[in-house]
This record gives sequence, C-alpha cells and structure tokens, in this order.
Amino acid sequence: MSQGLTERLRELRVRMKEFIDGEVIPQERVIAEGGDGADKAMRRLMEEAKSRGLWALGHPVEVGGGGLSFMEFVYLNEIIGRSELGTMAVGSLSPGARER
Repeated sequence: MSQGLTERLRELRVRMKEFIDGEVIPQERVIAEGGDGADKAMRRLMEEAKSRGLWALGHPVEVGGGGLSFMEFVYLNEIIGRSELGTMAVGSLSPGARER
C-alpha cells in the first residue's frame, strides 16, 4: 500500500529512519548528560543531517529549507519524533527556536 506517498517521499522516509534510529537515538544519553560532549554531539548530528540532505525539509526553500509541503512533512515528522532530539537534529524546529 502506497499510502499516497511518492517515490521521493518513500526514499526520504527510509533515509530519515536510518538517521534517527542509527545516529540520533544512540546519542540521546550523551546529550542528556549535558556539558561539552552534549553540545559537540548535537553539532555533529546537525552537520550529518545537512550532509545527508535531511536538514530543515519542512521549511521553505527561501530560508534554506527543503520546501516540502505540510502533508509531505507529516510523513517525515512521524519518524523524526522517534527521538526527543529529532527536531533539533534535523533542523525542523520552528523558525526562531533555539539555534546551536
């Protein structure tokens, strides 16, 4: 069942799941402990999201985002939410939210 997903969106979901499950979730403990290690770990995650083309996908292209529609992003946000750190790691916080 396609659930109305395009091939591009299915591919983004696979890549996002790999990133959240394989990179973000394993760093949750380090980041929760705070300190310099936490800041460095989050910066690494953010840079990795950018290098994988997963950065700010739900934000408009004009502000450096991926320009996905609201409904397209809903399908990704379901995966991003697997970690409390997901929104920060992939740059999907609301504009004006804390930046690192």
